[in-house]
Amino acid sequence: MDRIGIFGIGNVGRSVASRLSGTDLAKDVFLFGPDDSAIEGFVWDLNDAQFLLGGPEFHRGTEADIASLDYVIVTAGTRPSVDKGGDRNSGMADAFAIVRDIARQLSGAGYRNDVLLATNPLDVMTYAMSLLLKENLVYGTGTLLEAARLGRFLHEREGIENEEIFPMVVGEHGPNAVLLSQETRIGLVSFSQRDAKEQEEAKRRVVERGTDIARRRGATTEGIAATIRTILEARTGDIETVLPLSLPLKEKGISISRKFLVSQKGIRPLPEGESFASEEGKEYAEAERTVRKNVETLPELLALEKGE
Repeated sequence: MDRIGIFGIGNVGRSVASRLSGTDLAKDVFLFGPDDSAIEGFVWDLNDAQFLLGGPEFHRGTEADIASLDYVIVTAGTRPSVDKGGDRNSGMADAFAIVRDIARQLSGAGYRNDVLLATNPLDVMTYAMSLLLKENLVYGTGTLLEAARLGRFLHEREGIENEEIFPMVVGEHGPNAVLLSQETRIGLVSFSQRDAKEQEEAKRRVVERGTDIARRRGATTEGIAATIRTILEARTGDIETVLPLSLPLKEKGISISRKFLVSQKGIRPLPEGESFASEEGKEYAEAERTVRKNVETLPELLALEKGE
């Protein structure tokens, strides 16, 4: 793809831009946000680095640039208070207002390509954006970061190379993530063959890691930025890559992470049911119910469902 737009140049947006610097994932990257002066300074900084690293040219995005974009990343949103004991659903109404404003900008400019969300509450906002932009392919980073955290845990525990580990986590981004033990592999061995205590320890690591990071530095940024780059690489690649992404399930009124085959040809779902072991199917059903409950707390979103 030639032209990528990043909407929201806060902590995550800046990390994403830095991750794209020096890569061949785009020719031009446009940064959209309310603070034009700060964005312009960041653009200058990135382009100074571009002289040494190569990669895309960076620009302060304007309304006139939107229609020509090939891909949009949305990182704008509210900052959840997980570092203070809150959760990712705090500030949902404010987050929805931001997402709705970006959707209006995109639809007003006639943008019809992919929209990738990395903003909290992730699954609810992904579902909201899919209703706001019915003609676009809308999806969220989902539980890809949880899968990376599971992979890191197994790397540290087993002492083997990252390439030998295939972690898989689905469900809701956050506390209702579901570790798929049969799909997770350490070399040729399924994680479902490990004892229940080890599986519980892995699940705890996956769920608590984000909060632990937020308490120490205020926010998680680098992991999310890495998931976005991974998705971009898969979306532009010739070979299909299996990733857990959050896509809408309109019949259930939610967006939730499932397994998908991702490539430049598109995003294709993989069967879920046979992947569940023991209580995992029940955990996934609970994750679906939780996302739906969160959707139902937002009157504006319910009105969108009804076409109002």
